[in-house]
Amino acid sequence: MRLIYVALGWAAGIVLAANNDSGSALISALWFGLVPLALLANWLARDDPALRWPMIALAAFTLGGLRMSLVPVTSDVARFNNLGGLTVTGLVIAEPTARGDRKLLRVEAETVTRAGQTVATSGLVLVESPLQSDVRYGDRVAATGDLVTPAVFDTFSYADYLARGGVFSVMPGAAVEVLASGLGSPLYASLLALKADAARAIGANLPEPQAGLLTGILLGDESGIGPELRDAFAAVGASHVIAISGFNMAVLSGVIQGLLRRARVPRGWAAAAGIALIAVYTVCLLYTSDAADDLPCVDL
Repeated sequence: MRLIYVALGWAAGIVLAANNDSGSALISALWFGLVPLALLANWLARDDPALRWPMIALAAFTLGGLRMSLVPVTSDVARFNNLGGLTVTGLVIAEPTARGDRKLLRVEAETVTRAGQTVATSGLVLVESPLQSDVRYGDRVAATGDLVTPAVFDTFSYADYLARGGVFSVMPGAAVEVLASGLGSPLYASLLALKADAARAIGANLPEPQAGLLTGILLGDESGIGPELRDAFAAVGASHVIAISGFNMAVLSGVIQGLLRRARVPRGWAAAAGIALIAVYTVCLLYTSDAADDLPCVDL
């Protein structure tokens, strides 16, 4: 029951902020001012059992409203949406994702060139490039095409979906030129290299479709899972097995601990190794997984 107070307060704050010009600096400042007042009310009511949890719900309400008010509703580069052909230069900030016959790039825009004029800008652009384009994380690219606002369909808002990751502009069918390479985070690049090495090792030791399935389960790369196999998992209600979850971590930890026990490693050391592996695995997934990896296959 106590958790319900907190959840309802948090949700109510989000709903109220979402319907009152979220993203506005003035509204954010207002919510920011309400947070310490709610915390003060909690401190004053600390000795009153009847008011304790309502005050905690009030604090959750203000924190939820503040969190929602800080969510961006647009980006600087989005002001060039639907204005015709242009060129966006920027840095590829995530691992490119293959989707059918195309490759999706998350580009942190730096400049926009239109009608012979180049201006500085900022914000994320989801660029659709040809599948064969050799673009990698950390490349600075020039993408030429039409910058458009993400679509809203009858039963699905692609604009809202991308907005969760801070993307308010897409460039379908872009011509992409690599201007420079190796400009990203060395840590991120090394994790992506480790992920690629693991995928190659799986592919070298297992046939398809087993290799694609194991790569999807362990590394979160579902590009090698064919539609027939994906449909089969969906038909039996086991699609969650493919997605990265606690199940994957339990399997990986269990395998490592089992191998260590066979090697007569003490149980405590085996358990510690399993926990350490889960920690490293989680960090790798956080760094190498991106919102673009979960993009639905829709026309941009």
